[in-house]
Amino acid sequence: MDIEQRKQAGTAPLVQYVLRSIRLIVAGEQAEMSDSDGSDRNDKDSFELLIIMSGMGQGKCYLQGPGRTLSLVQEVMSCSYYRVCFVTSGDAASSLLPDKQELACAPFAKMMELLDELYLLRGASDELELFQRFVRFQELLLFLFRQNAPAAEDKETDSERHGIELSIRHIHQYYRELLTVEELASLAGIDRWKYTRLFKEATGQVPLQYLNEVRINQAKKWLASADDKLLDIALNAGFNNEYYFNRRFKQTVGMSPGHTVAAARDSLE
Repeated sequence: MDIEQRKQAGTAPLVQYVLRSIRLIVAGEQAEMSDSDGSDRNDKDSFELLIIMSGMGQGKCYLQGPGRTLSLVQEVMSCSYYRVCFVTSGDAASSLLPDKQELACAPFAKMMELLDELYLLRGASDELELFQRFVRFQELLLFLFRQNAPAAEDKETDSERHGIELSIRHIHQYYRELLTVEELASLAGIDRWKYTRLFKEATGQVPLQYLNEVRINQAKKWLASADDKLLDIALNAGFNNEYYFNRRFKQTVGMSPGHTVAAARDSLE
């Protein structure tokens, strides 16, 4: 069954990604840009990941494929970084691996979490730990594939646009409640790291900025039409205290709530 037939049948591609080695290179330590035993880099299906943990390149991830050389010797000399060597097999391997050297890997904290666990399991010997290492490595690759696949660089899909619109309606309906970016991303069905970017593309603001503006606009209406205390208006608009409400209001409107009320009254006289 070829790739197109498997797509139509809804079956997973027959691809294997096997971890060969993971090394932690500490800043200042000399390391060749090939694997320690030299065997993996001679394999035509061998790949290497370099993930920089410190220094000027912190947070960057690079992929070196068969027959390719990374010109990073000077860049990584003063950094600590992980080197992960793996091999592939299966006729769909090339369709999943990104065709570029520098890879997106956000949030980097998630990347480090997976790498640290893989490194601790580098000497695994019993079956359970070996299986755990296998699973974590697949999670690491999936984490990278999702962000670096060609489709991920195109405009958002219809389902993502719908998810963003749904979360915007949710903000307008439930702005009085405690809302988090994680909750909104989950509601939209979009990964947290991607949701904020798509939301800003759609609205010009990050989610919490947009939420605060919705709350401030509601508060402005109540300030103009009611004699409620500022604390009551702040709480009703979704702010948990008057001080924070005053600060956000002034940042957004350009004057304090009290001055806004006074200006509104002067305009009526």
